[in-house]
Amino acid sequence: MFKIFTNLYGNKIDHKGFQEIVSVGDFIDLPDNTNLFELGDQSDSIFFLVSGLLKAFVPLNGSPVSVGEIYEGEVIGEMGILSDEPRSASVFSTRRSLVFKLNKSITTKLMMKYP
Repeated sequence: MFKIFTNLYGNKIDHKGFQEIVSVGDFIDLPDNTNLFELGDQSDSIFFLVSGLLKAFVPLNGSPVSVGEIYEGEVIGEMGILSDEPRSASVFSTRRSLVFKLNKSITTKLMMKYP
């Protein structure tokens, strides 16, 4: 998990900061074909994909269409947090996956502390 943060943010975060972040978030184990969130849900958190694979879907003519894959180490939901807009896609696991979740209020505080 520390490698994900250093890949995203470089050396701007140290082990102390990393430990602080991990202590206020939650790890979520997603079995294969499990919904992380739905299109239109409130953007109340961001996620980091620790392991596994996720896919984003949007409806087209009443059927879900894949619009992208989310790979290990990527962030999910950050645009919704920044724009305060509802989720723009539904996201599902395509195999067993582990995500790390940070609630919006915590994310805002951490962004101020670790810009």
